[in-house]
Amino acid sequence: MLLIRGSFLLDSWILNVLKEELAAAKQRHQQARERFRNVMGRPRELLPRDRAGIPGSDGNQMARRAAAEETHARREHLEALIRLNEYRIRGTVPEHLKQRGDPRKN
Repeated sequence: MLLIRGSFLLDSWILNVLKEELAAAKQRHQQARERFRNVMGRPRELLPRDRAGIPGSDGNQMARRAAAEETHARREHLEALIRLNEYRIRGTVPEHLKQRGDPRKN
């Protein structure tokens, strides 16, 4: 079913879905950013150490993983913002919503 912009109910539904997706992506980004800051802000004394008491590579691995998660979440947040703005400005309905079909028929 192809979604065509123009119906108030359909426009409202699409806008609400996109706003919910943006809010969820923003929350995931904020959580990932907080985890990253927590990892990077740890004092050296709290970093994982090997048997000899030397800070191990686990600390580096934790930082890399937290950075990758934050980058991924930021990218998802930006993509959600772009989808919402593309719909508001140009009326472009994202593919994943086109595939769901018209909610008025459910």
